[in-house]
Amino acid sequence: MSAHPIMPTAVWDDRRVPHAEPIHVQLDADEREVLRAGLLDWGGPARPTDAFATAMGFTDAASLSSEARELWQQIDRSSSLTAEDWRRVLLAVEVVFVSDVVGSGLD
Repeated sequence: MSAHPIMPTAVWDDRRVPHAEPIHVQLDADEREVLRAGLLDWGGPARPTDAFATAMGFTDAASLSSEARELWQQIDRSSSLTAEDWRRVLLAVEVVFVSDVVGSGLD
């Protein structure tokens, strides 16, 4: 299993990292900007459904924006999240930038 360029391998392997243990990832300015823009897009042009939001690990479509903002604020403070939260961040950012249907791909 290969790691994401900015994520340690352990984030992707539930057997190696307890869910509640925060994982610190050293992010440069460009990486932080991509994560910020992607997470905050859920409060703007992106239009997720409840089913899609819950599939990504969020409570529902109405909560996705506030939950994504909270994740960004945690990253901004410490760059430390649980493995589950890092998964939600990466999936939310990937989807919001690529999808023309539920994300902000056309905007």
